[in-house]
Amino acid sequence: MRVQGSASVRPDPSLAVQSGQTEATQVDADLVLDLIESGVTTQSVETVIAVLSSHRAGASINAAARTSGINYRTAQRIVEAAERRRRQLVVVG
Repeated sequence: MRVQGSASVRPDPSLAVQSGQTEATQVDADLVLDLIESGVTTQSVETVIAVLSSHRAGASINAAARTSGINYRTAQRIVEAAERRRRQLVVVG
């Protein structure tokens, strides 16, 4: 009978990334709802998330607006309000 040695157990790095993404997604969802509820935008949750995600990934505001199918100024207002809210969270938190 052959006894197998125990393999070293290493955490899966993709789980850490997923956990970080889940946390970021929750923060984004809270931020998006705050932007919509405070009247910054009347765009749908999906559109606001798309604009913020595109911009965070490095897209210009113009590119994020085009990709999301909204006006440049609307995307600019969303991005600027989100950045203000994030700065406020950093100062408070």
